[in-house]
Amino acid sequence: RDRYKKMNVYVFLFLFLLIEKYFGLIDLRGGLLVLIVVVLGYKQWRIKSLFSTYIWMVYFFMFLSAISSYVYRGQTISQSFSAEPTLLYLLFYFVLKRYHMTIIQIEKIIYISSLLFVISYIIQYMIYPIAIFSGAAVVNPEIDDVRFRLIGQGLASVGLFMGFNKYIINRNKRYLCLFLGAVFVIVLLGFRTMMACSIFFLIWMYVRIKGFNFKNLCYLFLGGIVFICLLNIPVFYEKIIFMIERNATDNFSNDDYVRIVNFNYFINEHFNNTIEWLLGTGIPNEHSSYGFYMLSELALRQITYVDWGLLGLSWTAGIGTVVVMIMYSVRAITLKVDNSYFYINVWFMYMLMISITTMEFYREGNLAIQAILLYLVEMTYTEKKKNYENTTCQYNYTNV
Repeated sequence: RDRYKKMNVYVFLFLFLLIEKYFGLIDLRGGLLVLIVVVLGYKQWRIKSLFSTYIWMVYFFMFLSAISSYVYRGQTISQSFSAEPTLLYLLFYFVLKRYHMTIIQIEKIIYISSLLFVISYIIQYMIYPIAIFSGAAVVNPEIDDVRFRLIGQGLASVGLFMGFNKYIINRNKRYLCLFLGAVFVIVLLGFRTMMACSIFFLIWMYVRIKGFNFKNLCYLFLGGIVFICLLNIPVFYEKIIFMIERNATDNFSNDDYVRIVNFNYFINEHFNNTIEWLLGTGIPNEHSSYGFYMLSELALRQITYVDWGLLGLSWTAGIGTVVVMIMYSVRAITLKVDNSYFYINVWFMYMLMISITTMEFYREGNLAIQAILLYLVEMTYTEKKKNYENTTCQYNYTNV
């Protein structure tokens, strides 16, 4: 049985990395990967669980946006759903439910895949402009501030919070290695919002888990000094300088700021009627005339819905879709779990915060990560609840 469980870990690790296209190292059709997920998990679809209703509501509202797109934009329903197959990877949750993956198994998958992502990103950065991952192939090598994204980028922040969470509790050095590697990747990504939110949530995690006293305050102060020293490393220093330079022009006081241009277009010009505004105009498919307009013609004007994160997704996938995504995230945030798993709550808070002005929440590969963490937080919550009930029953029995 133990051998079977061990095999399960590596089988599901392989499946997860396949869904993530090994961060862009391999090229597989999204439709094929969705089909694999559907075949493996469909028997679990009718069984109600903590997050199943939320997932089906997401796809119900996406279906309504596809109908809206068909009626008002001429894009077929199949084109809407095949435009971004990775949005369907929440269905991976049902695969994990069907095969009853344990907490230990899931955390092992998360740890290994996060570590592999960190290593892969650093290697790609070191050998750039040679591109071995698809995300690095689309970046202009002539610009000074090289920023590329790999598929499954959410694993960097999962590794950041998991590594920190586990290390401050059990002092296991393998988690320290994961944390430090993830810090390196977050800095290399060069996003101001990610940096600020990462620092905020790491401090909050530490205070929440270890408590707020003079000793812990000294540790935080020491951590701050170490971080400032790290900024003197040339690659870190250059990234910070580039962020400061971008902040001088890329801000909301500048009328030409790309996000202001985007916002003005979608609020004032994009929608034909109120129904489109509510249901969305559909996820644009490059093979439809609507998709060509959204992805090519508007792109020439630097207009793209993803620059407004979840708000931008509501313009295409519909308000209902985004509201339900926020609902299941809030549910995951508010579930009470042991301190060892607090990183799950924090990660969903982090993703909501940074997705105000970035598409991180639904970036390619990240919904499969969400599926895993939704399953894991459900498992840890259920375990904590059972332990509490058992303790209560034993207490009541001994006091009879």
